[in-house]
Amino acid sequence: MEFRIERSALTEAVAWAARVLPVRSPVPVLGGLLLDTEGGRLRVSGLDYEASARIDVEAAEILRPGKVLVMGRRLLDICKVLPDGPVECAVEGSRFTVSGDGARFGLSVLPLADYPALPSLPQVRGAVDAAEFAAAVADVAVAAGRDDTLPALTGIRLGLDGETGTMTLAATDRYRFAVRTLPWKAAAGDPGPDGSADAFHEAGADVIVSARRLTEIARSLGRSGLVSVALDAGSAGFEHAGMRTTVRLLEGRLPRHDKLFALESPAVAVVDRGRLVEAVKRVSVVADGDLSLIH
Repeated sequence: MEFRIERSALTEAVAWAARVLPVRSPVPVLGGLLLDTEGGRLRVSGLDYEASARIDVEAAEILRPGKVLVMGRRLLDICKVLPDGPVECAVEGSRFTVSGDGARFGLSVLPLADYPALPSLPQVRGAVDAAEFAAAVADVAVAAGRDDTLPALTGIRLGLDGETGTMTLAATDRYRFAVRTLPWKAAAGDPGPDGSADAFHEAGADVIVSARRLTEIARSLGRSGLVSVALDAGSAGFEHAGMRTTVRLLEGRLPRHDKLFALESPAVAVVDRGRLVEAVKRVSVVADGDLSLIH
């Protein structure tokens, strides 16, 4: 393997894929990033038992195709201190070398045979605007629980309604509930034996994704264009502009906010948000509690 690429492009790709690497793992190869130059492009991949990430970089000049597995965080540290400009990367025996503008680093190669296969992307269910999705996830994530003994409450409910074209994001820690709805475009269902769309697209979906993972994903996928949303029975996947990531779903269900807070004759008040926030901040000095929703 041998390729040439700008340092900034390599650093961004390695940093994006390295997000999912475990800090500590009893399986050493899970700390590795897989670099693949077959197919005329550089692909950087990483995974742990909960999530995976893959990014394609078209800007690389492939001199010799191949694959190599190296320690991901160590490679990221090297990328950060490389001089600006083009760098050359190559496998030389049992070493992966990175060099540019007089600087040269070498990393030991990890055994490719021991590296598990990356999970495939689940079936794509539709697409959502990247900026709206990131903003909605950030809004509801503040209400997610932090208690790992109640795993469902540490997640964000992701509900898809194909009939109304609505995505619902919701989170709760039992004391507060945050909900955001946004439009999304459902993918066409696969025709069944009778020519009708499959049941998933007709009925929608209702799953729970780790709030921490979903926040990282939404932030990293960019702020323009459409994000493809993919789901199956055990995982969720997101894809945008050459970046693809999957995450394992959490078990359980969150209470439905539309039923939990159903009121026959609710009282509604419309106030200026800024003045309300200032008033709450003033009185909160004599109260105990988490004010992370006040922004």
